[in-house]
Amino acid sequence: MAGIRSKQKAERPDQILDAAFDEFVRTGYGAARLEDIAKRVGITKGTIYFYYGSKENLFKTLVRSLSAPLATEFQEKEWEWSGDIAADIDYIVSRLYRFILENPKFREVLRLLVAEVDRFPEFVDDNFAEFADPIFASLSRRFDLAVADGDIEPTNTYELARFMVAPPMFLNITSLLFGNRKATDTDAFISIHKSVLRNGLLKPKAAGETSA
Repeated sequence: MAGIRSKQKAERPDQILDAAFDEFVRTGYGAARLEDIAKRVGITKGTIYFYYGSKENLFKTLVRSLSAPLATEFQEKEWEWSGDIAADIDYIVSRLYRFILENPKFREVLRLLVAEVDRFPEFVDDNFAEFADPIFASLSRRFDLAVADGDIEPTNTYELARFMVAPPMFLNITSLLFGNRKATDTDAFISIHKSVLRNGLLKPKAAGETSA
């Protein structure tokens, strides 16, 4: 019995976050009530205060917990650079879309942040600095190497990294706005994204030069 109680206690913070996610998505931050979140878990409101202190801190913890996997997914050490920028572009784009498509809760993070930016502007800025900026910086360093190798023209590689992430985010936003009412041919969308990047970025091979 003691082991069961210990396991339940260990799982409680995550259960609260899951319930908070459902409630924040359903009602928005302003209308969400800790009583309703507690009811979803079968606990008292005081238990939520014990773990998270306030609704604001609960919200911020939830957003961080959902944003963190994206940063982890795209830490520089996680990339498997091939040395071939064309292959790496395909690799980057595929991973971006795979993450978006396989993590539906991440789509809701964007909705929550956009909805609450006026309420928590500093938190939104901190969230960007902690999770998004390192991704752009990591991709920027890869493009810096491509510029140095003569594979792409000199450019603002940080903005190029942001540009690469923009279409997956657009797909994310349209799925939030329209759901299944405005279906997107995802495979075609991804293929076009890759083609535009390859054709727009890569320098033509010098005459007589063969691919590695």
